[in-house]
Amino acid sequence: MDRPGRNSLVYDLMEPNRPLVDRMVLDLFDKTIFTRGMFVPQDSGEIRMARQLSRYVAASCAVLTDTVVSTVSRIANMYRRG
Repeated sequence: MDRPGRNSLVYDLMEPNRPLVDRMVLDLFDKTIFTRGMFVPQDSGEIRMARQLSRYVAASCAVLTDTVVSTVSRIANMYRRG
C-alpha cells in the first residue's frame, strides 16, 4: 500500500527498464575478472563492492537518457488518460 512520503512512483518508473539494466550488469560481470580487492567484507558478514568497482558498474550500466525519457513519457500518458 502506498503511503505519504514514500517514493513509490520512482520505483514504478524504474521497473520497465530493469531487464535492460540486468542484462548490462550480467554482460559486464561476464567479461570482468574480479579480484579480492574489488570486494569489501563487512562486520555483518555481507560482502560489498569496493567504491571504485561500484562506480565502474554504475557508469557501465547507465541507461541512456532517451530510454528513461521515453519510459517516463509513456507512463505519464497512462496517468493522464486515467
